[in-house]
Amino acid sequence: MFPHPDPHAWAFRTDSHDHPHEPTDLDADDNALEVKHIAEIVRAFVDYGPRNLATNDKRRRDLSVLSQRQRALVPSLARKINDVEVRIRANAAFLRELVEGYETEETWKGSPEPVPERDADKVRSTLRQFARDWSAEGKPERDASYGLILNELETRFKDVSIEKRGEIRVLVPGAGLGRLAYEIVSRGFTCEGNEFSIFMSTDEILEPKQLIASEFILNRTQRVNQVQLYPWVHSFSNTPSIENHVNGVMIPDVHPAVGIPPTADFSMAAGDFVEVYSEDSQKGEYDGDTSARVQQVCSKLTKFGRWEEDRFDVIVTCFFMDTAKNVVEYVDVILNLLKKGGLWINFGPLLWHWEGNHHEPSIELSLDEFKDMIQRAGFTFESQQMAETTYAGAPHTMLRSVYNCFYFAAIKQ
Repeated sequence: MFPHPDPHAWAFRTDSHDHPHEPTDLDADDNALEVKHIAEIVRAFVDYGPRNLATNDKRRRDLSVLSQRQRALVPSLARKINDVEVRIRANAAFLRELVEGYETEETWKGSPEPVPERDADKVRSTLRQFARDWSAEGKPERDASYGLILNELETRFKDVSIEKRGEIRVLVPGAGLGRLAYEIVSRGFTCEGNEFSIFMSTDEILEPKQLIASEFILNRTQRVNQVQLYPWVHSFSNTPSIENHVNGVMIPDVHPAVGIPPTADFSMAAGDFVEVYSEDSQKGEYDGDTSARVQQVCSKLTKFGRWEEDRFDVIVTCFFMDTAKNVVEYVDVILNLLKKGGLWINFGPLLWHWEGNHHEPSIELSLDEFKDMIQRAGFTFESQQMAETTYAGAPHTMLRSVYNCFYFAAIKQ
């Protein structure tokens, strides 16, 4: 059974285009798809253990074919393989806990298709995201990306008391595991994070994993350093030492329920950014207690409101804009959501996620084109700079991908 909601839990809301009408065959089809998608997500989490243990077992078999003399030259390798197995099992136990309450009859119905490798990789990515957002080891990355954003908010609203900051509404699209949104609300601002819904097409399976993960961190952790994870054990390549390879991280490094000003509200809206926040969308909330966690599959939304123009004072986008199929549409939505004179803070690269996908549209701009489009849309840059950072990378590695990110603060005219 899904755990009972904590009355002090963060509010999670799923937004939908459904309208309050009599059920139709189309509704039934949608519900069936929702059940199917959540089943695929749960299976991907549960598959983590068997899949990665099998990979590690192959390493053990590969070692066994070496001659006795060759094995004597790498005496630590057998122990390292054993240590990795222990840590994979620990990760697997955590991931099973993560999806408790999300399993349905559909999850194991019939003979499910094998979990695709791309989905298995997203699960491993989720472990790295936990390290980035909610461990002490992730702090250097957070400081490099979130730091500029938080400094901008603190500087711009330095004369606004903590009590009054609750009247300033901030939206964080692509909130991921929720740390940036948490940092904003802990500074007194009312903040709404947005992440893709659990109920979505299988072409976008990463985001529901993030939503399940953020719900766990924000609502189900009881103390600092409650869980130990091992995000770096899956690849033996480019590791300087055994210790760097097998060391774990403790999460969360802060308790999300502690230190939040009583005048600040925090919620997570589940749904595609454009679909949830564009003018044509309908927004829905659970009737009754909005502090309830993300509900089980097929929970119906019974309370609906209209899209609101000019509803946010600040919009913060971090490693988000290049996730767009149509970045011009993203900017249009941001423009409509911001109040006149509202602030847009951005940090991130331009790694267009849909480039090369022959089945989906993809608008890909250079940095100069991106800047020009933003100004033509109706924004004025007040500050801008380039800043380097990594993203969910191992703290100690011989291979590091560094993003040269575009940071700006812009005002809606």
